[in-house]
Amino acid sequence: MTNLIIIIVFIIVIFMLAVAIIAIISKSDKSDKNISYDNFIKLDSILSEAEFNFYNVLNLALQNSNFIICPKVRIADFINVKSNKNFTSDLNRIKSKHVDFLICNNRLKPLIAIELDDKSHDKRIERDNFINELYKSVNLNTLRIKNGQTYSVIELRNKLKEII
Repeated sequence: MTNLIIIIVFIIVIFMLAVAIIAIISKSDKSDKNISYDNFIKLDSILSEAEFNFYNVLNLALQNSNFIICPKVRIADFINVKSNKNFTSDLNRIKSKHVDFLICNNRLKPLIAIELDDKSHDKRIERDNFINELYKSVNLNTLRIKNGQTYSVIELRNKLKEII
């Protein structure tokens, strides 16, 4: 009788494993089949109009320098998370965030993170505080600019010179 029970349990376990494997395989097969590529469009620009206006002024302010302007860089692409017990949650805090502009030297070493603060930042105080502390903790200079209609090339150049 005990041999029969062992055989039945063994058959049930094998059956459950087979069902799980089939479910995993069929799920992965369906993921690509359900994609409608018509749901995607290419943007005309990676920058909003306000960001593009600032980019042009920033470009003039850094003219004739060896600095490189990198727009909309994902924070996890220039700040790594050290291995620790909170690694996943720490990575999750930065992997979907980006900096508006990252100023790098000619070897692409990050030097200054520039955040354009528009009206949405009034509601994102906690996020901004986290970003400020993060940049400070990794010794990355930060420049916060109020989003406006016009920017002064000379003013911006002077602010950048103070930092670099």
